[in-house]
Amino acid sequence: MEFATSNTRLLVAFVVWLFTFFDELCVISVNFMRSCVASQNTLVSAVVSYGVVYGRYNSPVGRNMLFCAQRYACTVEQLICCPSVAGIVTSYVHACYSHAELQTVGFLQECLMVRDARATLSAGFTSSDMSDIITFLCTS
Repeated sequence: MEFATSNTRLLVAFVVWLFTFFDELCVISVNFMRSCVASQNTLVSAVVSYGVVYGRYNSPVGRNMLFCAQRYACTVEQLICCPSVAGIVTSYVHACYSHAELQTVGFLQECLMVRDARATLSAGFTSSDMSDIITFLCTS
């Protein structure tokens, strides 16, 4: 059973480079609220700003922002003011894995790119060699 556990963990870590569907929805939701706060339309900006700053749990907008802030261990202000919400989410997701696991995932990605001829190595590895390395990474 150790094989299945390590394999599953590695494959999940591989998916870390992509957000889960739920995390994608959270990023879309936060980006929408950020665009509303920064809107040229003063009514839209005022209503959403009030919901985020004062309404909090009494406002759907405020509840969504608080939920996302709690999920990603940051403040509402960071979500509103940060240059990239995706960066906050990526940091949160990557924190779930060890440095060694993330390095293995990065190496696995590079091996897949070489095997699929989207990248090259000067050492002259064949596609079969790369497949063997990928198999080793996924099973060890």
